Amino acid sequence: MAAKLNFTDLEKAGLVIFSSTKALDQWLDTPAPALDGRNPRDVIDTDTDGLQKVIGILTGLAYGHYL
Repeated sequence: MAAKLNFTDLEKAGLVIFSSTKALDQWLDTPAPALDGRNPRDVIDTDTDGLQKVIGILTGLAYGHYL
């Protein structure tokens, strides 16, 4: 069974890409094509696997994937 993700994991993944928590926070409020135009914060708040989805997107971006 995989370990449960938490907001510390989100921050760690986000800071790989963004230079500050402020920049990450701004991204979380920006509509994302990979989330069908929804912003990541809304997905985290409303989808049962939202945190996992958002961390997955951040991880993909860190590897140079356009999502």
